[in-house]
Amino acid sequence: EGEAPASGGYWNAEWPHSASLVVEETAGLRRDQEPVQVMVGVFADDIKKPENEVRIVTYDPTHPKAGADGWLVAPSQVTNVTIWRDEKLLNSEEKDPETGALVHRYDATTTIELVFFADVAPYEKKVYYLAYGNPKAEKIALESDLKITKGERLSQTVENEKYSFYLSVNSGSVETITIRGEGDPVLLEHKLETNGAVHWSPDIYSPPTPWVHISDWETPIFDQNHGPLLDRTRRYAPLPHMDSVVASVGYSFYAHKPYVIVSSFMEVGKDMFVQAMRNAEIVFNHEVLKEFVWEDALGKQQTMDVESARKHPIHALEIPADTPWMALVNRGKKVGLATIALEYANGNRYGHEPSEAQPYYYVQNGPWVYISRPLVYPFGGNNFTRMMPVRAGAYYHDKNAWIPFRFAKDDDPFA
Repeated sequence: EGEAPASGGYWNAEWPHSASLVVEETAGLRRDQEPVQVMVGVFADDIKKPENEVRIVTYDPTHPKAGADGWLVAPSQVTNVTIWRDEKLLNSEEKDPETGALVHRYDATTTIELVFFADVAPYEKKVYYLAYGNPKAEKIALESDLKITKGERLSQTVENEKYSFYLSVNSGSVETITIRGEGDPVLLEHKLETNGAVHWSPDIYSPPTPWVHISDWETPIFDQNHGPLLDRTRRYAPLPHMDSVVASVGYSFYAHKPYVIVSSFMEVGKDMFVQAMRNAEIVFNHEVLKEFVWEDALGKQQTMDVESARKHPIHALEIPADTPWMALVNRGKKVGLATIALEYANGNRYGHEPSEAQPYYYVQNGPWVYISRPLVYPFGGNNFTRMMPVRAGAYYHDKNAWIPFRFAKDDDPFA
């Protein structure tokens, strides 16, 4: 026996169907309007206009934005809808060999991909419902600070209240970053050589082919998914002058969030020899960023003055590939650009061991300052004349969060 609570129950009878989503916070941090991406398959006959009728709701009577009934509708954006309705397979007849009864094995399916903003306490498990099935529903107008200004070819400016990113004309790579928010805007850029981009890699140097980078792309495949909560660009192409190596790069920009998610993938189609293969490279001039800060394996903050560090071609600093976060900063202006490592994977589609030679991060101090993660890199050693193998089928993936930031106002400026 039990007694139903006085409130809660089902959210809204006008939305007759729902799928439950359990969100769990695992890092001990409070999540306020944290983007969560999900993919859910529902019966196709139960939904007509996913972009209009889907709602993400949770029962949270203590939330300041919850309704009088205790329910909260979370901001959400449908990013993709795919319908599977193979009539031949759906109408194929199959009988149970023992009973002769018809076997029902398939249903037409609508798969919905979306992002929603969740509020979750540290270590909390919280149930959100994807409600659907109301064909009369209209799309909700969402408050957003995300703005896209299109330029020539692939160029565009993506901005919110925290930052402004300019993507280059030919490659779509990040060319400049402006730190916004309180105080005067602060411009971070490179523009000292080649295409002048900030984001360079994946890249490969395999002589006699010249050194090539994704920032050298001229006409990559490009697409964009834009909405009030998320703007995502994707580029894909062989590396310039290197048809056997393909790469992709994605940028995910979110409303109201200080970070941008940067992901890349590279795959090698045939055996090759290289002097350099790198990833996760960010390049700036010395105009603003003067100091390098990182968290070491013991969780302690370390720092290095870039201007007085060892000069190119010697590496100013080498640190482990799994360093949790690092940043280039300016203590005078109280600004910086941080990168948080989310994931990376090196492998081989044919089952070989990964083609990698002790991956690590290094900082380079020349007319510019840059951070890069070598994968195979004899070029960075004392004897840079060696050529090392990369097997066919080798692949490299990474995902990082970039944060153009202003110092926190407490004892830890990098909080």
